[in-house]
Amino acid sequence: MKLDHLGQFYASLDRQAHPGYFSITAHLKEAIDPEVLKAATTSLGKRYPHLNVRIKSGLFWYRHERMEGALTPQCTELTSQPAKAFKKGEALTRILHGDKHLTMEVHHSVCDGRSLSKMISSLLEHYFKLLGNSSLPVTLPHPDEAIDGYRTHADLRKTPSHPKKKAYVPYFQPADPKTISRTYDLNALKTKAKSFGLNVTEYLSASILRGFSKMRALEGLNHPITMSIPVDCRRFFPTACLRNFVTAKSITMVESDDFIEVAKGIGKQLGQIDGEFIQEKISEMERLAKFTDYVPLFIKKHLIRLIGTRESAGYTTILSNLGNINLTDEVSRQVDHLSFALGAEPGLPYQFGCVATGNRLTLTATTVAEDNQVVKDILDSLAT
Repeated sequence: MKLDHLGQFYASLDRQAHPGYFSITAHLKEAIDPEVLKAATTSLGKRYPHLNVRIKSGLFWYRHERMEGALTPQCTELTSQPAKAFKKGEALTRILHGDKHLTMEVHHSVCDGRSLSKMISSLLEHYFKLLGNSSLPVTLPHPDEAIDGYRTHADLRKTPSHPKKKAYVPYFQPADPKTISRTYDLNALKTKAKSFGLNVTEYLSASILRGFSKMRALEGLNHPITMSIPVDCRRFFPTACLRNFVTAKSITMVESDDFIEVAKGIGKQLGQIDGEFIQEKISEMERLAKFTDYVPLFIKKHLIRLIGTRESAGYTTILSNLGNINLTDEVSRQVDHLSFALGAEPGLPYQFGCVATGNRLTLTATTVAEDNQVVKDILDSLAT
């Protein structure tokens, strides 16, 4: 299967320098039964066969090739280290478990975070049904789940109007990647946000940007502080697509000492996201893909890297928020909380992933910096 344009970008990267993965972890209340999980994983592979694939280079484009055999869960300890890079020829999905945690790691050429949240929810549902000596009805993959959402909904007549400006990137000493997480009472966060007249997304974004504002002041710099916020295109173009169908909105922090002014500026910019904006963004890369359809891959991959790197550059940080994942009542009773971690990016020292289920919200920072005081200060500020 030919990859969508976001998948083509991640497939073109050096997977040691830019791992291109992300993960969702379910933190459970009881120990996992490895044999039951193995059976649930087999069921998941039948429901979502596009998970068990590897990247293959074609003459003009990267493609996915189905792997032989079934996905197999691996036992591992839960650590603060992000996942290792996917090796050439390796399956692009990993299912890991320890005593009380279950993690799905996936390469971004396979799917986006919204799709992965559906798949780990399905895996948990299969697992707990089997654990209770029951089972779910067999559901076969639907052809619409494999469509290329970008190509389907792009309008090549539209031209982008979103110029990039140089942004503040914190100075940092490189270190081994690690993750730092904090779990919060979601209702308490909503109450705190409401006291400022904000929603949770505005409150989280403003808290993160203000943290970097203090760091910028210490460095004596004045470049704008910006945040990339991934946006699920399905909000505006409904589709059953379970591949990538996400773009991003760049937010620039209002230069103010007033927290509410900063947050309201974020809200105003988020309010600019509509169908027209989404279609302009996805059409830009589709236009490039069409233009280079018959350019050999050994040439094209360098162009893809250049364009994709330019698109992802110019940000101080990233906040990817999966929102509140609705689990079945049976699963919810067994899950303490979920966490969502982005893959390490060498040029972006700090980035954040957020997910909630029930009344528990977890914010996870992925960092490649030696000094992580700014992350700790941001996480602490949300707890007060």
